[in-house]
Amino acid sequence: MILKTCIQLIKPWLAFIVIVSGVTASIISEEPSDVKAAENVLIETKEGENRALIELLNDEKTNLFFFTTWCEICQRELAQLEKREEPAPYIAIHLLELEPDPSSAKRQVEDSTLNIVYDHQGDAAKHFDIQSVPAHLVVNKKGLLIDEL
Repeated sequence: MILKTCIQLIKPWLAFIVIVSGVTASIISEEPSDVKAAENVLIETKEGENRALIELLNDEKTNLFFFTTWCEICQRELAQLEKREEPAPYIAIHLLELEPDPSSAKRQVEDSTLNIVYDHQGDAAKHFDIQSVPAHLVVNKKGLLIDEL
């Protein structure tokens, strides 16, 4: 009798827990609505063309380097990347949205030998969930994250 009463008391709570955990799991698994698909991440090339970032990715993998000009560590790493002898495909993504003076910031890197592109609205940074600079990522040709360096 006591066992039957306990089960009757627990049943509604178990149902509640199952429903809540199912709703929570579906909310957590959904992608945020402001994250764009990789093919929709638009950047500006040094030549002033607006392109989808995915068009610039290598067939195997591509290293992405997110930076700003006010970040001293970023500037040191940019200099090191320019000295690299190996032909690893690198795309340096300049986060202009974070620059106090975007025009001046663009002029500071225009002579770089690296493949620098400009992220005006922060689309690439949002897509890859960049929280701080510098940031190094390795992505495949579909723009999916392979590794964070």
